[in-house]
Amino acid sequence: RTDSLGELRKLLRKQDDEQQQQEQRFNEEINKWTHDLEQMGINFVAFIEQCRPLGSHCSQRHVQRHLRSLRRSCNELRGRLDAVEIRYLGKISEDRILMPTLRAVRAVLQQYDTELKLINTEAYKLVEQ
Repeated sequence: RTDSLGELRKLLRKQDDEQQQQEQRFNEEINKWTHDLEQMGINFVAFIEQCRPLGSHCSQRHVQRHLRSLRRSCNELRGRLDAVEIRYLGKISEDRILMPTLRAVRAVLQQYDTELKLINTEAYKLVEQ
């Protein structure tokens, strides 16, 4: 009987350790993802600052190419986020960690997407002038 209790404790400890490792890996992936999103935003702002001054050499083609690149980056980030969700679904606490984190991150990505669409529309108007 004490053997089975000891085995049970050992098994529970092992499960806890595995759970903590999964949570740590999830946090690392989310941190990398948010860093990449932040970098995309920094690059985007730098591009806008470069093209904002009158007389800058940002042709319509250059602006459109850069906006397409940003849209691809957003889509790639969205795909990576979906992959993270699939990878950790059922492996870490969904109520406590997974879903709240994914909701928050998706909300930020949605804001980027909305801003990108707005800027895309405005950029086309400005470039056509």
